[in-house]
Amino acid sequence: MGYGEFLVDPSWGNSGAADTYGKISRAQWNDYKARFVPIEDKLIESIGNEQLLGEQISRNVNSVNLGFSSAKVGSDQKMRMYGTQLTGEQKNASNRQTNLSQNLATIDAKNLTRLAKKERDMQSMAGSVSTSAQVNTGNTNV
Repeated sequence: MGYGEFLVDPSWGNSGAADTYGKISRAQWNDYKARFVPIEDKLIESIGNEQLLGEQISRNVNSVNLGFSSAKVGSDQKMRMYGTQLTGEQKNASNRQTNLSQNLATIDAKNLTRLAKKERDMQSMAGSVSTSAQVNTGNTNV
């Protein structure tokens, strides 16, 4: 669909200013419906959508897990590089501390994701954030 169909055709003739204004208004309305209504529909659909929230939480948890996994690999490499080794008790304590930190980071990521979605939904309903910014950022993914 091209935008040419929404332009005013100068060959409409001399039917009067009211008719020309009406044609311009209809052309603008058709343009609005074609370009903006689909974006607004996506935004309205995303408000309260728990599936999108679940998907975003899953991505954030995966990011937390990947970060801790990378940190463990780096720590192990550094230990090997210096030729040091942890005793069994030290490994247990380190693993316990890492697991606690990872669990806290996971909980924090989930809570912050839920909070961000709630705030975005409230802003969307209040109209305080532009439609294009909503769809591009919170969007398809909360």
